[in-house]
Amino acid sequence: MYARIGGYTPERRFEEDMDIGEKISSLRAFESDGVLLPQVNTIGHLPSRAEGSPRRWLLWAMTDLQPYDDSEDYDNFFRRDHERKLKDTTLEELEAEVRDVTSLDDEGALGRLTRTLQADLDFVVRTLGAPLGGAAYSRVLAALGFERDDYDVVDGRLSLRSAAGPASRVRAFAERLGDRTPGEYPAPLAPMRGASTWRSFARRMAD
Repeated sequence: MYARIGGYTPERRFEEDMDIGEKISSLRAFESDGVLLPQVNTIGHLPSRAEGSPRRWLLWAMTDLQPYDDSEDYDNFFRRDHERKLKDTTLEELEAEVRDVTSLDDEGALGRLTRTLQADLDFVVRTLGAPLGGAAYSRVLAALGFERDDYDVVDGRLSLRSAAGPASRVRAFAERLGDRTPGEYPAPLAPMRGASTWRSFARRMAD
């Protein structure tokens, strides 16, 4: 598949992974009522765990440097000094540097959290349109652990009264994660009941 789509596009310096996905979807396209439709369906559920690197977000928290800002051809993303800070520093060192500005328990937590979530809310509103964006964002806040009395969203502006819910959620997550990481490598996750893999799907299709 990689060979047939011609690999990465050299000119696509940013979101190159999305470019790969778009090419594959087009290559797998099918015809319906005379219209060629990209095939974007994938396996719905796999019994596995994926982990991504938080380095760019840690740098954002430390410096207010938004890594995905599109100004100057995404200069924040590609600048060499930023890259060296991200890649030459160990994750433990970055976590230690960022700890003072990511705590949810100190006096400045609400202000920092409000600024971060307001930027996210602005993105949602731009993408979905107001007032839909504000209404949809309540679901995001609920997923983060906020109770309905903890916040207000009025005319696209977010105000927070308490961060106790998210703080509790983070502590609970850390405890669960600790149970699964007793040593250098994470403990295996238990198999997910009823999960679908391409092999099980193929067997069902064959039957």
